[in-house]
Amino acid sequence: MPYTKNWETEGVVTTFFGTVSIEEVINADKEFYEDPRSDKSRYQITDFSGIVPESANDVDIQKIAAFDAGSSMSIPLLKVALVTNDQHVKTLCEKYIYYSQRLNSTWEFKICDNLQNAREWVSG
Repeated sequence: MPYTKNWETEGVVTTFFGTVSIEEVINADKEFYEDPRSDKSRYQITDFSGIVPESANDVDIQKIAAFDAGSSMSIPLLKVALVTNDQHVKTLCEKYIYYSQRLNSTWEFKICDNLQNAREWVSG
C-alpha cells in the first residue's frame, strides 16, 4: 500500500509515495467512499508529489473519473485538490478533471504545486 490516508476535521489527505499503479489509486478512492466520514467531507487532497507513476491510459483515467462522478451525487460539494509538480502526473490529473467534468461531476477541482497551496485552496 504505497499511500497514507490522514483524516482531518473537514476532509482527508491521501499521500502517495514510491511507484504507484492505477489500481492503488482506485483502492485509495474506494477506502475514502467506504469510510462514513466521507459523507461529511468538504475536501479531499491527494498528494502525488512523491511518486513514480506506472503507465496509465485514458481508459484507466476514465474509470476513476466515472467512479468519482457517480459518488459526487452523494457528496456534492467536495473540493478535490491534486498535488504534483511532475509534468507527466499533471497531465494525468488534467485528463481526470476533464473526464470528471464531462461526466457532470459536481466537485471543484484544482491542481496545486504543493501541499500548502492545496490546503489554502480547500480552506477558501
